[in-house]
Amino acid sequence: MSLVEKYRPKTLDEIYSNEANKTRLRSLLNQGLPQNMIFVGPPGSGKNSTAYALAREYFDSDNIGLTSEYEDYLELNASDERGIDTIRITVKGFTGSRGRDDKKRIIFVDEAGGLTNPAQGSLKVIMEKNANLCCFILSMNTLTSAFNSAIISRCIVFEFNKAPIDDMVGYFKKIADAEGIIFEDETLIKEIAEKYDGDFRAMVNNSLQCLVGIDHPITRDDIKWIFDEEFDDFVKALATSSNKKSTYIQYYKTHGINYSQLLESLYKEIGYKYSKTFAKVDARLKFGGNPFIQFIYLLEVLENG
Repeated sequence: MSLVEKYRPKTLDEIYSNEANKTRLRSLLNQGLPQNMIFVGPPGSGKNSTAYALAREYFDSDNIGLTSEYEDYLELNASDERGIDTIRITVKGFTGSRGRDDKKRIIFVDEAGGLTNPAQGSLKVIMEKNANLCCFILSMNTLTSAFNSAIISRCIVFEFNKAPIDDMVGYFKKIADAEGIIFEDETLIKEIAEKYDGDFRAMVNNSLQCLVGIDHPITRDDIKWIFDEEFDDFVKALATSSNKKSTYIQYYKTHGINYSQLLESLYKEIGYKYSKTFAKVDARLKFGGNPFIQFIYLLEVLENG
């Protein structure tokens, strides 16, 4: 199990940062979770973890998360399941009745900005007809005027901000202590947190995950790849190159690649124009896709504009 999943917060109180959102969500829980919601914010800001924690508390169940099998909770990733058939068949079939204990069912649509326009229209109708039966939580990196305005009007919008450095450091220390990871100089932890600029997931995946099992206090030499200027230069070159596949293959032949770090870094360098494609590659990697092939696919999309 990855450290991200192992230490994912179980309750709203365990979530670091975005305190105002936690207060508002706690109020909704106390009211019986009556509203649809949209979670908007940059990658790694806690949108998924907050959705999972909210659902766990609402249903009083630990069986909710990335591989959830809870009968009254449905999760979709719109980067993979973005068409109208998914909404008409999967979502419509799930929303026809209340769940156990007469509670609303919850449908979490991750990367909802990737839904096609027809799928958004179908989702709007389902939300209208089943308002007393289910609650929708939509997650996306940005909320633009292109997204269905009728859906937005039926939701409470929660904005997730990049976590401050102190919260990043606190979360890092919590996991490091639990995993027995010791630093020779703890000022390195703050430097690592600053490197990942508010992205909890990238910080855990790209630094802590790679330090598990090291049996001596961590020094700068052990983590020099985190501050690798050559890697940063490679990401910038990849973002601007007219032949991205060739640039990638040349680097691949002579360097080890942390694909999670590369995906996050390239996404931040290029911006949000290709969010749907990056989300699709991210999902494929999480479920065992070949990293080399997935990056060739990603770079071909980027080259073709």
